[in-house]
Amino acid sequence: MRGPDGVPIGELRRVIISNVVAYNVEAGQGVLISGIPEHNIKDIDLKDIKIWFKGAGTAEQAKRDVPELEKGYPEPDTFGILPAYGFFVRHAENIKIDNVELHTLSEDQRPAFVFDDVQGAELRFVKAQTPGGISPISIKKPSTITLFQSLAMPDGKVKN
Repeated sequence: MRGPDGVPIGELRRVIISNVVAYNVEAGQGVLISGIPEHNIKDIDLKDIKIWFKGAGTAEQAKRDVPELEKGYPEPDTFGILPAYGFFVRHAENIKIDNVELHTLSEDQRPAFVFDDVQGAELRFVKAQTPGGISPISIKKPSTITLFQSLAMPDGKVKN
């Protein structure tokens, strides 16, 4: 890990972000919530958020594996273009996403959400623009997602 020898790995937990509006967000940035293996980010509430992304992501970018890079500082551009145009969530627990709208200014072939090793994510009243034939959610590694009136998908649990 980055830092002096003997310093324990820190934690990120109990964060609330609300009332955010963003327009013309770069295609590669998105929302990145990424812990490291065995050190999950916990108890994050995101609510009342509207984001318009530039879009134009490709199907190849949607298949991309994002490196862990656990020894460096987690600057968003360090991870490269993310496989989701909206939210990329990895190594996390108890993530609540409520009343969130995601839009693209140009068609994007990536899903709105990618969940990778996420336990207990809840999406309530979430809307996301996706072209036909592309699921708004991609799940990698064991993850449990609960939907309620979101993404034009049935209510209930989504597992990979």
